[in-house]
Amino acid sequence: MKKLLIFALLILFATCLKQRYDSYSLCKVRIPTKKYLDVFSALFSNEPLDVWSYDGNLVVGMDMDILFSPKQLEKLMENKFLLSDFSIIHKDIQVLIDAEEKEIKKRSEVINDLLMLFKTQEDKNKFRFAKDNYFNNYHPLSEIDEFVKHYQQNYPTMAEYFTIGKSHEGRPLFGLKLHSPGPHNATKPTFYIIANAHAREWISTMTSQYIMANILDGYEKTPEVKHILDRLNVYILFMFNPDGYDYSYTKTRLWRKNRNPNSGKYYGVDLNRNFGAGYGIGASSSESSETYKGKFAYSEPEVKAVDEFFKNNRQIVAGLDLHSYSQLLLRPFSYKSAASPHEEQMRKMGAEMQEAIKSVHKETYQNIRGIQLYAAGGVLDDDIHEKYGVKSYVIELRDKGRYGFVLPPQYIIPTGEEIFKAFLVLAKNFAK
Repeated sequence: MKKLLIFALLILFATCLKQRYDSYSLCKVRIPTKKYLDVFSALFSNEPLDVWSYDGNLVVGMDMDILFSPKQLEKLMENKFLLSDFSIIHKDIQVLIDAEEKEIKKRSEVINDLLMLFKTQEDKNKFRFAKDNYFNNYHPLSEIDEFVKHYQQNYPTMAEYFTIGKSHEGRPLFGLKLHSPGPHNATKPTFYIIANAHAREWISTMTSQYIMANILDGYEKTPEVKHILDRLNVYILFMFNPDGYDYSYTKTRLWRKNRNPNSGKYYGVDLNRNFGAGYGIGASSSESSETYKGKFAYSEPEVKAVDEFFKNNRQIVAGLDLHSYSQLLLRPFSYKSAASPHEEQMRKMGAEMQEAIKSVHKETYQNIRGIQLYAAGGVLDDDIHEKYGVKSYVIELRDKGRYGFVLPPQYIIPTGEEIFKAFLVLAKNFAK
């Protein structure tokens, strides 16, 4: 009895340690001029804002989703003349987070209760990792790793579990190499998928897993999948930022960066501002910022590992970097206005993905070059496109701002379905 009481108290203590965002307001703001944007930025220079839209960038003349603390919102209201448009999306973002946590817990309890009906661990795993059950919810890092290994074990002649290095806190950056049945021919042209550079974008890793499961399950059933996998390998890295994801899942829901302690006061580097191409553009030198670029390019172990992965796999021809949110298909470049040598081809393939996505659930995704929205340097897709010629796209997944990063679990499968379709049409261009 005493042990149970201690355990319950520990659980309660751990829950209390979670960061709360009570009375933090998610607002939609528009600033009409560069001059006003500079004043706006200066106002909050000592208390950095959490910009949810445009990958953390402030932009002129466009609606931006920004999370304000009560103190920040008060300051904003005192300077409302800077804004050409303003509205509150969620008056208290903690309400949304609490609802998400409650829904995740409820869905987990349903599955756990049903697991009691199965006697063997094998049967339990078959049930909890069935696609309709697993993709009905978000999962902790350990369960994601279990799911990936479960699929590898189910398809041992078509999937190889691999790691490319370790995070700052020593967690593996893990993935699967998918190929046609038989020995893995590493010289074949290869398609990559990478997810969760930003910790709070939970939908990105779930979507990468959904694509993986449907490739393996679909090889014998879907001619389109077989055609692709007979001609291309597909390498999927499910967790670019495992430390950040674990921290977001267990302690601070809206955490974005990795968990580098930096100088000790502010944690984290934005991994998608730490690559070499255009390093420093559209990024911050302040450790407190959500877009902190790090001390120098490739300073982070996760970024070094990903860079080495692409350097050592020059057979990679194309791929997807999954993020959320805003429903965007972004192609290089994001750090400069000069067009890619492959601009016309990539624009057309982006349009194909756009139509494929829309055909599933009628969701619209904008197909544009990254620089058309904002300038951002040190991002993965620009880096590998510039260095290795990889036809690389960023997909900003659902939604368009109603829930933002706190996307309810009922949207996991619909998002996966439409992005799997986008994968098929893009990969088919390289499966010659």
